[in-house]
Amino acid sequence: MTFACVGAGIALLAVVGLIRNTANDWREA
Repeated sequence: MTFACVGAGIALLAVVGLIRNTANDWREA
């Protein structure tokens, strides 16, 4: 359970980071 929760948290952070990066690219473009 612990490893699954940690993995899910890291995955969510990674997805949020990618969304923010793409959003910044769209704003600049």
